[in-house]
Amino acid sequence: MNGATKKVISRTVVGEHIDIRMLTTILIKHFKKKTGHYELAPEFAFSVVQAGPSPDKVMPTVMVGLSRMALVEVSEATQMSVDAGAIQKKK
Repeated sequence: MNGATKKVISRTVVGEHIDIRMLTTILIKHFKKKTGHYELAPEFAFSVVQAGPSPDKVMPTVMVGLSRMALVEVSEATQMSVDAGAIQKKK
């Protein structure tokens, strides 16, 4: 970095961690779905770079990032799906 000082960014978790089923439930409520079974569909972005712990140990490296999420309706219940009707009954 040519002697430049890098600023450290601090991060603090707000609330508690959200698992996949809870995130699916939040999206079902957000999109106002009343019936059906839904799952999350993540979309990943991949990039190939040259990286390593030091300039003499550089190697091909793959970086994977979560680029976006979608809520998808599935034709029947699965282990990963959430039933929108059951969410409405809990109110």
